[in-house]
Amino acid sequence: MRRLYLQGQRGFTLLESIILIVVIATVGTMMFTLTVSPFKKAADVNRQTSNVFTLASTMENIVADYRKNYQFSSSGNTLTQFQTALGSEGTAYNNAYGTYTLVNNHFITFNASNVETSSGSATNYLKVTIKNSDGVTFDEIFSVYQ
Repeated sequence: MRRLYLQGQRGFTLLESIILIVVIATVGTMMFTLTVSPFKKAADVNRQTSNVFTLASTMENIVADYRKNYQFSSSGNTLTQFQTALGSEGTAYNNAYGTYTLVNNHFITFNASNVETSSGSATNYLKVTIKNSDGVTFDEIFSVYQ
């Protein structure tokens, strides 16, 4: 009687167990790939948004410095002094304003059609463009009051 009980097939064979493990691992890998990718993209968007806010804050600091120290100064061409204080185009900075690369720091004029053109000499308009490590840029045009 005991012998008949042992001859009955109970449980899984080794081959069935291996196949089951492979199927579970494959499905788990697919689920991991599908669920992790959106989280990575969301984290990247959050990082980029944070970097844009940081760059905006940097530009606000530059504008505040201009208004406080250069806008109403009575000592000569204040835009030239401000341009010199900002530094050279194409240079990366990490200073009191923030972390940025100075893309444009030159004088401009506007023609009769109100199209911007570069000016080799000091004019009433100074164009300042900064960018962050993601390539996002902010422009500001500073002018003198006459």
